[in-house]
Amino acid sequence: MKKAMLVVGLVSMFALSCATVNVTTPPGSNVRIAAKGTPGPIGCMLYGEKRMMYVLWGLVPIGDNSTQTIMPKSGKVVVQTEYTIIDGLLNIVGNYFTLHFKTAKVYKCD
Repeated sequence: MKKAMLVVGLVSMFALSCATVNVTTPPGSNVRIAAKGTPGPIGCMLYGEKRMMYVLWGLVPIGDNSTQTIMPKSGKVVVQTEYTIIDGLLNIVGNYFTLHFKTAKVYKCD
């Protein structure tokens, strides 16, 4: 029973996190961010992508965790955060050191 609880605890540590991504635009830009719940990037082109790294399973960001550097200067955008396959592999390896990875993607819709 103790082994089963240990396995469940380890699996939940791999799956859970509290990483935040700050969705920000460059100063002086004319970007319209689609509302939450807007359908995915159908008809939109990938504009930028950024992998973010956190320590303590997502509690503390390491470096810049905003989308400001990958935002266009104008237009309508959809921002998605996701775990890619690479993020998953990095999370498995980095979990020993409490590292957590997440990717933010910005799609431009014109």
